[in-house]
Amino acid sequence: MLINFSISNYKSYRFKNDISFVATKIKQYEESNISLIDSTLLTKNRILNSLLFVGANSAGKTNMLKAISDYAKAADFGIEDVHFEFVAHCKD
Repeated sequence: MLINFSISNYKSYRFKNDISFVATKIKQYEESNISLIDSTLLTKNRILNSLLFVGANSAGKTNMLKAISDYAKAADFGIEDVHFEFVAHCKD
């Protein structure tokens, strides 16, 4: 489970950008989009099931998804020395 994701120096992302799947206190879609987890990584245990990327054309939405995909592929294959640097906090 992906909790936080940070990226920099990847495609159109020169500077650090962060994504957090930690839910806020807004309860509008709580029944369908929030999971409760038992975690020592977080003080909050409400995690989003999904996240929506909204932005103008060429804003980097696809590059963010590619970065997450590349990170997942590297993690699946146990690649430690890759040409990009990601910081992700995950929970199995």
